[in-house]
Amino acid sequence: MLTAILTCVLGLQGVGDRAPAIEREGTIARWDEGVPLGNGLFGVLAWGGDGVVRLSLDRGDLWDTRVPETFGEPGWTWANMVALKQAKNHKEHQRLFDVPYDTIPYPTKLPTARVEFTLPGRTRITKWTLRPGDTWARLEREEKLKGEAVALSTMELVVNEREPLVTIATLSPGTVVTLVRPAGLDKLGYEAARTGEEGGQQWFVQRTLEGLEYAVVVGVGEGKPPHPGQPYRRTLAAAVKTSAECADPLAEARALVAKAVDAYGEGGTLRKPSAVARAAFDASGVTIPDAAIQRQYDMCKHFYVAGSRPGSPPMPLQGVWTADEGGLPPWKGDYHNDLNTQMTYAAYATAGLLHQGASWVDFNMKLRPRYQKFAREFYGVEGLVVPGVMGIDGAPLGGWGQYSLSPTHTAWIAGNIYWHWRYTMNRQRLERDWYPWCKDAATALRAIGRVNDDGVFRLPLSTSPEVGDNGYGAWMEPNSNYDLSLVRFLFAACAEMAAELGLKEDEVQWRAALATCEPLHADDAGLMLDANRRLEGSHRHFSHAMAIWPLGAMHVDGSDADRSTIERTIARLEALGTSQWCGYSFAWMSALAARTGRGDLAGEYLTKYLCFTGPNGFHLNGDQSGTGLSNFTYRPFTLEGNFMAMQAVHEMLLQSWGEVGTPGSSVVRVFPAVPGAWRDVSFRNLCAEGGARVSAERRGGVTQWMEVSVTRRTTVRVRDPFEGRGSWSMKVGDGPDLVVALDRGQVLRGERRE
Repeated sequence: MLTAILTCVLGLQGVGDRAPAIEREGTIARWDEGVPLGNGLFGVLAWGGDGVVRLSLDRGDLWDTRVPETFGEPGWTWANMVALKQAKNHKEHQRLFDVPYDTIPYPTKLPTARVEFTLPGRTRITKWTLRPGDTWARLEREEKLKGEAVALSTMELVVNEREPLVTIATLSPGTVVTLVRPAGLDKLGYEAARTGEEGGQQWFVQRTLEGLEYAVVVGVGEGKPPHPGQPYRRTLAAAVKTSAECADPLAEARALVAKAVDAYGEGGTLRKPSAVARAAFDASGVTIPDAAIQRQYDMCKHFYVAGSRPGSPPMPLQGVWTADEGGLPPWKGDYHNDLNTQMTYAAYATAGLLHQGASWVDFNMKLRPRYQKFAREFYGVEGLVVPGVMGIDGAPLGGWGQYSLSPTHTAWIAGNIYWHWRYTMNRQRLERDWYPWCKDAATALRAIGRVNDDGVFRLPLSTSPEVGDNGYGAWMEPNSNYDLSLVRFLFAACAEMAAELGLKEDEVQWRAALATCEPLHADDAGLMLDANRRLEGSHRHFSHAMAIWPLGAMHVDGSDADRSTIERTIARLEALGTSQWCGYSFAWMSALAARTGRGDLAGEYLTKYLCFTGPNGFHLNGDQSGTGLSNFTYRPFTLEGNFMAMQAVHEMLLQSWGEVGTPGSSVVRVFPAVPGAWRDVSFRNLCAEGGARVSAERRGGVTQWMEVSVTRRTTVRVRDPFEGRGSWSMKVGDGPDLVVALDRGQVLRGERRE
């Protein structure tokens, strides 16, 4: 039953090393099922098709960043949050920290616009084609002629690689174009937009209450014919320009549209190869025998290439595809840092999409002064703290205060930065940017807590997202396992970074801080929520199990006690059931199982995760299958589940983790958790910690060969995939972990001996 549903929902096309084109038949009824395109800053969803085609436009830097007045009250501080918790005055806590988010529409990501064009007569779109990794898609249309005759033709939809511009051709004569301003903007108190129409173009210019002005322009024209005597070809183009990038957004957008319309036809096609996007997508690949998971993996990779690039804002909840439902985006389309942002950027490194991940890392580097200011003003400490829920400028948004203002989320973002370093091994950036940022984060956390008389580090407040929602019962006895895992991880990561840089005093400082952290809380059911509470019911957020995955601080290479705790934790999650899980929970469980070597379980939960996705691959949070996997059956689109699922595939095929805090401990492991049903599977040029690139192939359930290359001279540790029955291109020594020194350009190749 489940397999039949997935096949129907996903419209499977096939499997290959290079992602095949994905085809959709007939009308696409909803924006969140549209064909997604983007260039990192500008995104488009194409949908509709039964006489009307709709293009939902989005620009990642369009925000209303006003701050609620409540945030200026004297009581809007961490110290007061602690006092209110101790006094059990939860009503005042909610007024200060929860209510502004729930009742005031800003700060928020802004929806941009929609372009609709009505096709003449009984024309309809019969097929939509997208090849993952491309910035263009093809639309096939069917036109009814006189009698029973039917004409088929194609239109090409292209997002410009650098400009916030989309172009579509070839339109039929008589096509009617409409530009739609989002009605949700009215909730923000803005004045009506200025509108206009001239020379085949129409536009609106919207001014926000902060003074930002942006123009959306759409135009239709007849470009030059590709050859003399051929008919002109009608072309539509739409662009979005802002006053933050130019003095006259309307004039710039109009000129951009006019140029795009006039340029079409010279080569007979709009399709221009996107060298940046295509090269990024094709630099690595996986080939697995499960067609549904292969398609989901390829689409997730496409979302990275289309939605995240250096120089553009990183992806918030919906990336560059903000909801087009007439209102404002769910959860304000913001940066949720209690899971969403960190998991959204969980999979890029192994896929080799390091430029895509740099968008998130560099964004946080740029906001370091803002985070330092927040640490001083809200927490009263030096260092830096990242708001748990924030806008594009790093300002806090509030929300459920236990999580939106928890300081330990900062340690998770520091984890993203630490892993970026481990995969790039860029020592210059480590010294200049990444270690100072992480050191600031650790400094603030150490100052927020204190070491008690027993020599144990304690935070004044502690939670486990999002257990207890926003009720008073969400408070836990410090330190929760969530907080404890993150604090321990951050101190250990800082010690390792300092050791890499030769900063002995810093290394000693962080190892001493780590020594004040108590062990994780566990009982006969596995990891607990805090010292006294265990997870008692199904819950979407596995925050208490952070140490296993993604942090990797508790792992199967550890002690017998650790392995037992891991097994009991996973068994407990399964026993409590999935009724309160969201889609990302299934992806998380898949990655958790894969990290611990349980390939069949990982494959099972990854297959179930697909029931929480739409036809275009978007993670819709709720169960779309009707099979009762979860009580959540709604469909707000957010991206983190997609990338957790992508990383779950990586965890099955390649792992390279080591002991956080211990330099040189990373071990490359190929096919550590492949489901038994995946008899033939391969990957090429996936990345491992230490700057290595790895390729390998498995046939008939047996690893046949593997290759490792490096970007700099380094020593590589490889878990022997042949169990002593392999031949190697270089001397590797004996034992389960093979150690070899490689120079840049050298390749270590191993093959199974018959």
